[in-house]
Amino acid sequence: CLDKAAIITSKDSGIPNPWKLCTVTKVEKVKTLVKLLPIWATTIIFWTIHAQLAGFSVQQAATMDRSIGKFQIPPASLYAFFVV
Repeated sequence: CLDKAAIITSKDSGIPNPWKLCTVTKVEKVKTLVKLLPIWATTIIFWTIHAQLAGFSVQQAATMDRSIGKFQIPPASLYAFFVV
């Protein structure tokens, strides 16, 4: 159905309207983006879980003893240990 956006019909006489007629290149770019949708959909689940883990670790760090000698580690900095 996307290929129909690049076909000139009998209604398109004279100068074609750019809102109704697309180039083949634009149509192919949209097709490429549509092919990427399944990949984006599966990574949403991963990043949702990742965001939950980050939020929970900051809450957990706020309740624990974060002092090393006289130095106090901020709760949000402890998330860097998961990354490392």
